[in-house]
Amino acid sequence: MSIKIQILFSEGCVHTPWTIDLVRSVASELSAEIDLQMVQVTDVKQAEALDYPGSPTVRIDEQDIDPTARDATFSGFG
Repeated sequence: MSIKIQILFSEGCVHTPWTIDLVRSVASELSAEIDLQMVQVTDVKQAEALDYPGSPTVRIDEQDIDPTARDATFSGFG
């Protein structure tokens, strides 16, 4: 069974490549099978629908890995 991991990101975010590498590295160290989904957030409507707090955002089974961001809601885009 694989773990669903989403990385939500905005175009040009300099932290996204590092985050992808880190997620893959941790999964490998734990011998975890992952279903890595990249979600590029491109507009305000999509950001609001996803409650996108900023780039990059990592969610496991649709829950933000950052406990302080779990109650955050979209507050602006761009």
